[in-house]
Amino acid sequence: MITYPNALKIFLTKRCNLGCRYCFVNKDSPNDKELSVDSFKRGVELFLAFPGSKKIISFNGGEPFLRFGKMKRLYGYMQHRINGKVKLAVAVVSNGTLLNENRYQFLKKNGIILKVSIDGKKGVHDFNRPFKFEKYISSYDRIIGNLKRFHNKDGYKINAQLVFTPFIIKNLSENIQSLWRQGFDYIDFYPDLYARWSKDELDRTEREFRKFVDFYISIFKNAKDIKDIFENSLLHTFVKELELYKPVICQKVHLDRNGYFYCCDKVFSLPESERKEFIIGDIHKGIDNRLRLRLLEQKRKEIRNLTGNDCRTCKYLKFCFCPVGHYIYFSSYGLDFKKYFPQFCRLSQIYIQSFLEIKRYLQPRPLFAKVYSN
Repeated sequence: MITYPNALKIFLTKRCNLGCRYCFVNKDSPNDKELSVDSFKRGVELFLAFPGSKKIISFNGGEPFLRFGKMKRLYGYMQHRINGKVKLAVAVVSNGTLLNENRYQFLKKNGIILKVSIDGKKGVHDFNRPFKFEKYISSYDRIIGNLKRFHNKDGYKINAQLVFTPFIIKNLSENIQSLWRQGFDYIDFYPDLYARWSKDELDRTEREFRKFVDFYISIFKNAKDIKDIFENSLLHTFVKELELYKPVICQKVHLDRNGYFYCCDKVFSLPESERKEFIIGDIHKGIDNRLRLRLLEQKRKEIRNLTGNDCRTCKYLKFCFCPVGHYIYFSSYGLDFKKYFPQFCRLSQIYIQSFLEIKRYLQPRPLFAKVYSN
């Protein structure tokens, strides 16, 4: 059975006003060329032409708000193109420093999901995510100040996306709690899978997840209504028993600022001159879905041969993360993925075990069932 893509990431620009320490995107190319709105429209048209009644499109970068005018025009075109025939979710993945009232109201009015990259408390966040050219200004203060001016918990939900590294893992639960106190409606957190994690750091990660499980359960025990809790996107997936690890691999495609479609976003860790083998089409010729599936399956086979691990036999297969992107990343830097694969497995298992425990414990509670039934 052929599976078609149901999610499109549009990388509007490589430009960004932050210099995040763990950013995987290679920005070294001297080529600053970016697609016109009409060319991006063609990319959207090609994606929407695939079968499927539910689709997701996200605006990424760089920092997508640097191209807000282009984003608005593309969003208008998407709505015109689907004309109620497709259930389309649209998201913006932003660092939040360029959010203003005009942009906030546009997102809110159109039900566009805002995902803000913020790593917890001020000290941790500012260390990870400094401004490029404003070295002594806090990006954390800028983000929180922006949100406090515009966001008033009126039904429009904002998603915080936290990245934790080996250096800050000891404060993971504390950083999540700080974002909850700041009023984020969703809090998603992911490890820096491109770092080198020692056994002690992985053990510490497991302990921090244990703290998070206890903390999240306690929130639902004490909550009076939905405003007292926060949601987690991955937990929604676990509760609904949707598979992250698809039988024929993921269903995402990625459109860059040059007009090429790729099979995986980690391709952007490569210099532009080294991305050719992962191209699955362009805005002129279309998207070759068979090539997409063939490339991803080829990489999975290479992973099996290299590591000696057949993920298809793993009991966590149903919920596991996809290793292909990480394989591409490590290979691009000449690193031995075989040495990094065990940490990938361990981190995935920590997530799976923790979220399944939350699901088992909280599913009988009416508030949890209400929140995670949407």
